[in-house]
Amino acid sequence: MVSFVIKKSAIPIVWIDTSIITNMTIARVNPKQLDQRQLKRIRTLYNDIKFATREGKVICPLSSQEQEVWINRDEWMNTIHDLGLGITCNCSKNIQDAQIKAAMEAYSSGKEKVILSYTDMFESDPVEKTKELQNQSLFVTVKHGVFRGQEYQKSKKTVLLKKLNNQRLRNVKNKVKFSDQLKKEQTGELEALIISANKVLKGQTNKDTDGEISDLFAQYELIKQIKELAQLKGMKTDISDLTDFYKSEFNTCLPYNNISAHMYAKIMVDPQEIKSGDPMDIEHASMMLPYVDLFITDKHWRTFLNQHKFDETYKTKVCYIGDTETISSFFSKLE
Repeated sequence: MVSFVIKKSAIPIVWIDTSIITNMTIARVNPKQLDQRQLKRIRTLYNDIKFATREGKVICPLSSQEQEVWINRDEWMNTIHDLGLGITCNCSKNIQDAQIKAAMEAYSSGKEKVILSYTDMFESDPVEKTKELQNQSLFVTVKHGVFRGQEYQKSKKTVLLKKLNNQRLRNVKNKVKFSDQLKKEQTGELEALIISANKVLKGQTNKDTDGEISDLFAQYELIKQIKELAQLKGMKTDISDLTDFYKSEFNTCLPYNNISAHMYAKIMVDPQEIKSGDPMDIEHASMMLPYVDLFITDKHWRTFLNQHKFDETYKTKVCYIGDTETISSFFSKLE
């Protein structure tokens, strides 16, 4: 049986959901929008994180969350700037690539253990960065613009949500079981790459620019993975060899794939409509949760993730803002 060992940071890492950062921002600029219970919880968490990061006891990085924020972005960025001290995560693709590479190396060499590290999340070690910041009075958070503008992102999100909900409705109508959908999700990425790559080969790429770029990128990614596997195995490989890897536990149990597949399987067979924030919630959970020490999401996903014991699997406390005892206990035990 394949095992995954994840080296955690010497300084605990805390990840907070975009909605929580948004409420922290509201608490600063317009607190009357929140009820007293919300306000107390939000302010307590904000102060706990701010104090701990400045003392070098916690790392609270910014991921790609800013791309979800279109209103009051400057104030929102000020909030995460106060908490994160300018420390940012790698993009999701880089984190995913790091996991795939480690899994392929173990798979090709016949090892049963895949070694991962919290540094997969970052371009440079945040522990060293945190130590440097203790001697600085000034720190910088890079603010990126919304890629191709707010309307483009809204349109893209709407199209994706419509596709997902249409497939969900078909699944519900056909009474697809969670377990069956889970198996499909575990190898779904490879199937999507193959479909897109075949479109390129047959000259059937999507007519719109985004679709064509997506198909070309899929072809590139497929070729890259086949070449990487060949290099690691020291022999010629083809799509069938890559398929064997994707069907193995080295891929199906790979942290990002394990979490993502479970979460997508859940929403794709649910009678309830998929929420607009679900795809991003899934991306953040699958990429961040395995590496961090405290993962604060919404109540719905906290319940699901803990039911499937991802908290135990990855030794991560998974909670929502209302789990005040869990959060308080975490910060009180910091050294």
